[in-house]
Amino acid sequence: MANCREKYKFIIAGRTGELYDYVYRDTNILDYARFDSGIPVSPLLKFIMRVHLSKKVNNILSMPFKNVWGRIWIKHWKKLLKNMNLDNRSVCFILFADMIPFEEYGLTQDIRKAFPQAKIVYFYQDLVARDKNKLKPIQEKSPDLIMSFDYGDAEKYNLVHHNFPYSKLRNDYVNQELDSDVCFIGRAKDRLEEIINAYIFFSEQGLKCDFYIIDVPNDRQKYSDKIHYCEPMDYDSYLKKIAKSKSVLEIMQGGGSGNTIRINEVIEFNKILITNNEKLSQSVLYDSRYMFSYHNVHELDCKKIQQINHVSYDNREMMSIENFLEDVAKNLEGK
Repeated sequence: MANCREKYKFIIAGRTGELYDYVYRDTNILDYARFDSGIPVSPLLKFIMRVHLSKKVNNILSMPFKNVWGRIWIKHWKKLLKNMNLDNRSVCFILFADMIPFEEYGLTQDIRKAFPQAKIVYFYQDLVARDKNKLKPIQEKSPDLIMSFDYGDAEKYNLVHHNFPYSKLRNDYVNQELDSDVCFIGRAKDRLEEIINAYIFFSEQGLKCDFYIIDVPNDRQKYSDKIHYCEPMDYDSYLKKIAKSKSVLEIMQGGGSGNTIRINEVIEFNKILITNNEKLSQSVLYDSRYMFSYHNVHELDCKKIQQINHVSYDNREMMSIENFLEDVAKNLEGK
């Protein structure tokens, strides 16, 4: 076979939010893969499921038959796989970390019972430290492969490192006139001071900033006449703002060392990336022409950034869904 992925048919699944519906959208264009972003039941049944699986409820009274939800999902996957009409291929499930709670109710065992030859892969797209549930598949070694977007987690837990894939979205946001030099959109988390300092620095350098900071108490909202302190925005609105900025600012969460989704966005939309991720240069997606990392924001040469008038990445296909599935298949094949 020309490609390792031609051995498999893929189900990528997670109880995801809107972001991943965009990120993995191209999966459903392929005839050998499907992206499934939620158990296929009515809103009423989803509410019943949340109550049924609720830790708060189960701490009071342990509910029976919790494995029924995973089995409903598996039944749905059987239909998706049958519709692919690729009986000669093995099945590969790529599961997101928000599926791990179903492991308590026998998800992996039920998958292997329904699909005896199936491969099961977990892809961690956030830090292990953010959700200790991620330790269970690592410790039990129940999946065939676990991948992480983060270099540090991959090294610490002996996982396979892989960058986020990304769908082709730029044609949905064409003809956007630039109205800012630097755009930041994100939750404050543990980095509010760094975000504010970056805003001050870029403004003093004559760059027009468009900053949106989420989850900041009123008493900590500095420069509120110029910085947007706001509620979370939908991803479509987010991308529209990114499309109208010359560059995107990324400030990493404490403890993070892997590429976030920001690197995919700047490549897809041909934007400059400014980041405090000092391991950026290790990435296969790194492009020194348009990507600038710093330890201290004051070290940045803003004049160099201002002189860039045209951005055009030539490595877009490296983050395609096809390339992602090929890398998964190669790791499963030990290549």
